[in-house]
Amino acid sequence: MKKILFFLLLTFQFGFSQSQERSVNIEVYSMNGPLAGASIHNKANNSTFITDFNGKAILNFDRIYSESIFELRFMGSPVKFKLYKNCTFIKINIDSKTIEYFFNDKLLKKKNIKI
Repeated sequence: MKKILFFLLLTFQFGFSQSQERSVNIEVYSMNGPLAGASIHNKANNSTFITDFNGKAILNFDRIYSESIFELRFMGSPVKFKLYKNCTFIKINIDSKTIEYFFNDKLLKKKNIKI
């Protein structure tokens, strides 16, 4: 009986911890195309992600932070933006100073950013 209870408790704990994981795709662009090598810093858990050659990065989290604040760093002033709860994809255009938030390919919000 103790073994069954331990197994159920362990399964519940593993399932709960898995449900807290989250990933968000991000693309960063400038006038010349994708912005490779930009760093995206998550202040909530002090992690940093780097965009690849195509200006893309996947932000992975072990915990969900409601409206986490991020900082995009590349040559020039850092760009601060939030991660909204239902967002699965973020597109940032440095030159037009816009950020777009998507959920399942549907535009949730479009904002101007301060640079």
